[in-house]
Amino acid sequence: PLTVFKGTIAHSKSRNLLEILEKAAIAVNETGVIEFVAKDEAELASKLKSHPSHTLLDLGNKLLIPGFIDTHCHAPQFSFVGLGTGVPLLQWLEKFTFNYEAQFKDLEFAKKIYPKVVDRLLKNGTTTVSYFATIHLEATKYLHDLCVEAGQRALVGKVCMDRNGAPHYVEESTAVSLADTEAFIKYCAEKGSSLVKPTITPRFAITCTE
Repeated sequence: PLTVFKGTIAHSKSRNLLEILEKAAIAVNETGVIEFVAKDEAELASKLKSHPSHTLLDLGNKLLIPGFIDTHCHAPQFSFVGLGTGVPLLQWLEKFTFNYEAQFKDLEFAKKIYPKVVDRLLKNGTTTVSYFATIHLEATKYLHDLCVEAGQRALVGKVCMDRNGAPHYVEESTAVSLADTEAFIKYCAEKGSSLVKPTITPRFAITCTE
């Protein structure tokens, strides 16, 4: 069965060309894959002849647009967005971020935060995200699984930082960092999601040895 969303489609065909299709429609199957786009009512009627089992949602003049893409999102920082904006970056990391991210060692803590991150981004139309998680393997696996469950396309990375973190928030060694990163990649491969993939995520130069 298809769900057909009828409305005004607006999308960019190139950097310089915006296409707007009034009274158009997008048909989505039960797995979330777009089956077809109809540019007008006549084309929609024709295509639906071969899909008698469908639900039509007429959105009137509302816009149907491509999902937003966030190329750099620190998932664990969701809970304190906007806090400490007057503090320089390194002080901000020491005062707020490292202490907070250290709590994701407890998987139960991650389970309180990460669902809110994924849900909020999807509700605001962000359908693809490149996530920085934390240095914690189990919590990062959990974030991966949440994205799979929600149907959000994502690159998920276990953060690598083997120096210059807080005393309680730094990986034991480069070897441990590499081993946990490899374990996460293997975990994602075993899950086999076509939407959610692992990515290598050094935090930034000063927190990573050569």
